[in-house]
Amino acid sequence: MREQSSFIITSSLKKFYFDDDIHDNIIDIRDIAHALSNICRFGGHIERFYSVAEHSVLVSKLVPKEHALAGLLHDATEAYMGDVVSPLKYLLDDYKYYENKLSTAIEKKFSVDLKNPIIKKADLTALYIEAASLYTENTVIEHFGLEDYKSDKRLEEIHPMPPIAGYQLFLKRFEELTK
Repeated sequence: MREQSSFIITSSLKKFYFDDDIHDNIIDIRDIAHALSNICRFGGHIERFYSVAEHSVLVSKLVPKEHALAGLLHDATEAYMGDVVSPLKYLLDDYKYYENKLSTAIEKKFSVDLKNPIIKKADLTALYIEAASLYTENTVIEHFGLEDYKSDKRLEEIHPMPPIAGYQLFLKRFEELTK
């Protein structure tokens, strides 16, 4: 018998087991959109709620069109695993193992390459834009070491929105990219 702690229940009421092989039918874009729209960026240490779903849409707009779906899904593992802040994530070997396993399943389901350096660069550019917009102190850019990611052309202003709007924004972008 499985331990109760080895799974989560998704918003679509699926049981997601971390210790099983991950099959296509368990990964659902609506679950991803729902969870990411309810997770606050920066570990919640910002003055206004800004979701990982909104961040994902921004990343998808910062990359060339052929990589936009990967940009949108680059943080999809967080929908199932939560958003562990990067400095802590690097210390958690088991977390990295399960994240890589899930990331591989997401790449396969949606035919994307989440490890593409173009995605990482856009993710850091988005981080720069977000940090500049969401923190009151501009010195935060220095704390993140993001001086090299300053964008001359900001594609859009950061307008934090409630989770339901982030959910809708994410799904609309997904639909645009998968037509």
